[in-house]
Amino acid sequence: HDLKMPASMGKFQSALASHKNNIVTHMMADTSRRLSIPKDIAGSASVGCNLCKGRHGYRFRDGDLNRYLVDLFHTISVESHRQHQIHFQLSRFDLHHCHIFFNERLQELGILFHAKEYPLYDENDPAGSFPYNLGWCQVGSDCRLDHTFNFRNILWLHSGQGSLWLLDTSPQGKLHQTLLRSYARPAQTVYEEDLGRPIADCYYF
Repeated sequence: HDLKMPASMGKFQSALASHKNNIVTHMMADTSRRLSIPKDIAGSASVGCNLCKGRHGYRFRDGDLNRYLVDLFHTISVESHRQHQIHFQLSRFDLHHCHIFFNERLQELGILFHAKEYPLYDENDPAGSFPYNLGWCQVGSDCRLDHTFNFRNILWLHSGQGSLWLLDTSPQGKLHQTLLRSYARPAQTVYEEDLGRPIADCYYF
């Protein structure tokens, strides 16, 4: 599915390509107006879960970029189900964050989304749940383990002009061996630093 990409996304890529040290100041909100991240997100605090790396964050200075990211999250949730019968929910257990990176070799801006972040863990039902305990943020998860877990990494590239790709990291696929780190294969997690230089983490709640 294609979304109209704002012109500011191209400026973002150009600024990264020129290695401007003040890229965050130019593309993000004024650092003096940092936002406090809510301590409780859909009941996360009650089980001791901290979903974000820090206590503060920023929105993009450009409102079109903020809206575009929101549209990408919603498009992944809606279109993956409509086109591929893959259900990603916008929730703290499933799809709620992405990673912005820049590939120096290709001079390419990219965004890596992670869905199925905290799948259900039930030691009494090993066949129907994720086999590993991921900590407090997994408590209460309704995100069941099924074939859609193979597509939990979703990629956006600037050259794609708004297109999104579901990466098939299933054990029988090529990406499972070539793109996943050996220790990350059970969780089928693609790391943004393996795709380029990490720029920022974005959360949608």
